[in-house]
Amino acid sequence: MTTLLALVLAAAVIPDVSSFTLDNGIPVITRTVPGDVEGLSVFILGGTRVRTPEDQGMEALALEAAMAGGGEFPGERWREVMDRTRAELTGNYNYDFSRLHLRCLSEDLSLLALGLARCLGDPELSPESVQRVKRQALANLRLEAADPDDRVWLVCNEGFMPPGHPYLLRPDGTLESVEPVTSEDMR
Repeated sequence: MTTLLALVLAAAVIPDVSSFTLDNGIPVITRTVPGDVEGLSVFILGGTRVRTPEDQGMEALALEAAMAGGGEFPGERWREVMDRTRAELTGNYNYDFSRLHLRCLSEDLSLLALGLARCLGDPELSPESVQRVKRQALANLRLEAADPDDRVWLVCNEGFMPPGHPYLLRPDGTLESVEPVTSEDMR
């Protein structure tokens, strides 16, 4: 048991971590890891705590659609930059926050960070990207509804949480909350 505790404590100490706050009040945490691959994560505090039953899933939909391009990186150009750099951009949408993670070569980080910032700050939200994101979200929700293991989790979650608890809402939304979403709702 003592050895296990020592290993856990050693793993909890992360070297080369620093933090600061941008002029606009956004906190930044950095960690330096030697190598040629960079990672940049953007955490957005929100999740189901800031959603209602009618708009649950909106955060995931809007961020996924925004990642299709924005600002001086409209869809086609953003896809070309992502393909040329072979970068990876993923999103995770949770009950308390959403996370976008960019992984790329060090030499491409500044360009890709600028593109990510433009996608978030001035998303294109083209009708095609919005429809693609909605179709995929609805397909995933239909698959989940048909999967017995997923259904059990949903039923158990409803049994554990008191009425009105934000964790009763779904980060991915429901068929009823996702279907009517428009580009303007996402904006």
